[in-house]
Amino acid sequence: MSIRLAARTHRRARHIFTRPRARGSRFGVLVIWAGVLGLTTLFVLRPWSGGRTADAPEQTGLAPAIEHALRLGASIPSRYHGAHVSSPPAGFSEPLVALTFDDGPHPDVTVPILTILSDRSIRATFFVLGLQAEKYPEIAARVAAEGHVLANHSYSHRVSTAGEQTAKELDRTETLIYQAAGDSPLLFRPPEGRTDTALTSYAIDQGFTIVRWCVDSEDWKHPSAETIVANCMRDMRPGAIVVLHDGGGGYPDTPGALPLLLDRLASEGYTFVTVPEMLQAWDRFLSQQSTESTDIS
Repeated sequence: MSIRLAARTHRRARHIFTRPRARGSRFGVLVIWAGVLGLTTLFVLRPWSGGRTADAPEQTGLAPAIEHALRLGASIPSRYHGAHVSSPPAGFSEPLVALTFDDGPHPDVTVPILTILSDRSIRATFFVLGLQAEKYPEIAARVAAEGHVLANHSYSHRVSTAGEQTAKELDRTETLIYQAAGDSPLLFRPPEGRTDTALTSYAIDQGFTIVRWCVDSEDWKHPSAETIVANCMRDMRPGAIVVLHDGGGGYPDTPGALPLLLDRLASEGYTFVTVPEMLQAWDRFLSQQSTESTDIS
């Protein structure tokens, strides 16, 4: 459900409580009021309340790995709320890289990718399609359980949407992410990376950070594993966000390329982080620059 739905529910509850009524109906109205507030809190406010808080809820009953991922995902610096990000700030030199995977989850691609990342204790960010998360909820849950970040890539990968369909593409996927992970970092990657769409505008209105990339593996062209690695290293730099894909049927060489890419990046001194961690690093760098500039002046 969207934040706007929560507001509409509260407005309707207020109307029920304040409109003229018969004297004998006061107890019934109070019961209705309590019930509306309770349902709103349970089904609307709770999924969204943790999207920007730094601490995971107490006594969640979630596995430690999930709680760890939630703490990372919920800590998007405020400068990036409702903003577009793709490349590191000028002058950023910390050897960090964020691997991202689009269009999953899918058993033929996501599962072997998760195994490879787990064997090396590397966390990544998965921009899932709601359609796929709905089809393979157990894989979406595994992504979160193993400490990765689940983020929104729309429900059906439609570029053009209008009216209610726009909200459903984003909101429905957020619900599925919440069901798998217990919270959401409010990160959105538009289908095809298109930022000139109604869907992207709606995401910005909802406070999402729009995440593109600065390194394209071009695995969507179905090249060899060696070519995927070469494509990534061509534009690699400290603070880079890399886009790969884990959708089904079209990316058989991506899992094969991943160990080669990880080895190459590790040999060059890179540390692997999630997108939320990367944004935190960018934010620290910009804050330090601002402080140094103030000191000089």
